[in-house]
Parts: sequence; C-alpha cells; structure tokens
Amino acid sequence: MRLGLSICFSLFLAITAKPGELQEISSADKVAILQLAFEIKLKREGPEKFAEYLTISTENMSNAMLPKLPGFEFKLMPPNQIKKRQKKADRFRYLLVSEFTKRGRFIDLSLGIIERCGGLPCHSHSYRYAFEKIDGKWQGQIYLIIC
Repeated sequence: MRLGLSICFSLFLAITAKPGELQEISSADKVAILQLAFEIKLKREGPEKFAEYLTISTENMSNAMLPKLPGFEFKLMPPNQIKKRQKKADRFRYLLVSEFTKRGRFIDLSLGIIERCGGLPCHSHSYRYAFEKIDGKWQGQIYLIIC
C-alpha cells in the first residue's frame, strides 16, 4: 500500500510539471530544504545510524548549504578526494545530493547514501523527497526509497 502511494505521488509530480514552470530555486530555499531533508532523515533513522553519514560530496553542495544539526558536524569532500579515499578505506560512506528540481508547486530532491568497501560499491540507497512551501514554511516528506 505504501509503495503504491509512493509510486502514485511520484507520477503525480512528473505529470504536474509543465516545461514553463521549471524555475530557478533561490539559495535560501535550497538551504531550508536541505536542512529539512536532513532533519527528516535524522528523525527516521535515529542519531546513531545518522552519524554514519557525515561526509557529503561537493557535487551540488557548498559550505553555505551544509545543514546545522546539534551534535553533528558535516564535512564536504570533492569527488576526486572521495575516489581516493574509498580506494584506501575498508569501508567508506558518503552522501550525494542531487540537483533541486521544481515541478509545479513541489521541489524534488534526491539524497544518495553510498557505501564503498575496498573501493567497490557495497551498499547504496536513494531517498526521494518532495517539498512544498505552505504558509511561508517548507514542508516535505520522503516519497520513494530506491535500494
């Protein structure tokens, strides 16, 4: 039932987007959306599991966009350093933020959780979020998880 709802919502987002509606998303909105996405992820997984993923790729990210959550210190790492690091480490985990996409009144965002073991892929998930501004405040939810 939940998967069916997620798929329906995903189709709804795709259908409601009109080519003329794809507009630039402000930096302030991106920061607020990322903050909310990470808060949702923390609430969903709990602090112990959440703390395993504090390295974030610099693809589609900057220091100004890093979420601020008490007790967690995120660090950015360029893709070339991630590549070097994952070859050396037995196990290396990092987050990859997709581009923000405006679809109608929703903003779509994917957060990839990637784990490499000895340089080889061993685990990844992609969490798709949909955000909407209601009464001047961003609200969002995970609507699809791809394993």
